[in-house]
Amino acid sequence: PSSSANTITIGSGANLYLSGDVTIANNLVVAGALSIGAHTLTLDTAAVSVTGTMNGSSSSNLVWIGSSGEATTIDFITGSLNALTLCNSVSLSTTSSYGSLYLTGTGDFTIAKSALSTLSIARADSTISLSSAISLSNLVIGAHDVQIEGGSITVAKILSIKSGASLECSSMTLKNVAGITGDGTLAVQDLTLSGSGNFVFSTGSTVTDSLTVNRGNAQITLGSSLTLNALTIYGSPSFVSSAGSAYAVTTSALDLEGSGSYSLAASSVNIASGGDLTIHRGTATITFNSNTSLDSLDVYGAATLATGKSSFSGNELTLEKSATLALPSANISSLNIAYDATLTL
Repeated sequence: PSSSANTITIGSGANLYLSGDVTIANNLVVAGALSIGAHTLTLDTAAVSVTGTMNGSSSSNLVWIGSSGEATTIDFITGSLNALTLCNSVSLSTTSSYGSLYLTGTGDFTIAKSALSTLSIARADSTISLSSAISLSNLVIGAHDVQIEGGSITVAKILSIKSGASLECSSMTLKNVAGITGDGTLAVQDLTLSGSGNFVFSTGSTVTDSLTVNRGNAQITLGSSLTLNALTIYGSPSFVSSAGSAYAVTTSALDLEGSGSYSLAASSVNIASGGDLTIHRGTATITFNSNTSLDSLDVYGAATLATGKSSFSGNELTLEKSATLALPSANISSLNIAYDATLTL
């Protein structure tokens, strides 16, 4: 059962074990011992004095409702917490460990942790600053726009952005995440899709600088057309459009890593005119979807360019050591061939 009180005082030598969730509105005085147990203790703008012990555990939850713009200090918990909810706090100083962090209310916030099970943000138009890179199992964005700046973000299980909300960040890795749930939008500068399985972008989600896909033969469902500065591909992923759309990926630089042949034609991938292509795949046939004019082509291993032609008007072709390249046709201005490399036209 849940209960609430204005003031709770635990005298010296006394012990209180919570049997349910408890909310305290005014004062909490602990001279004896308070054990939260597998329950939630909510401190609603309460003044806290602990000269005894307040015990948490891996199943204990603490909700702190502070005043607007408050720098919060929680140094009175002995043991750990399962989840910590901070309402209105702009920073946190604590001696307690906690597995998940929930941010509600208003205001920006700075996160000093490098790992959390769940990070949930439901703050209106807030900026969340990271002191370092952070690893998360789950990242949940509520019904507001959120900007995360600072370190890179790695999410291992769930990325959820509520419909009507957006998340903007600079660097993110989604490992085994199947897609963006909740129908909100993601705007990320640099995105890496690693692990395994298909991935679905929500409608309107974008990547503005670089995308790395390292998921074998996964199917990547686009929520908008992507115009990138750099695309790195391992394996043979395919890019498809959400129902009723005709999206594609256009990149200024394409780096094909790993092994095996790859068809740009079958994958809705285009290299911008005057772009750069690096092939580092061992023996591979690369199929274009149209005649392609490149600024530079750098080849490692044994590559064959099939379908269409590769035009290097005033541009550069480099064959690295022991590389071989077969071209359907070419107009090469600058040719660099390393030791034991072979070019066939």
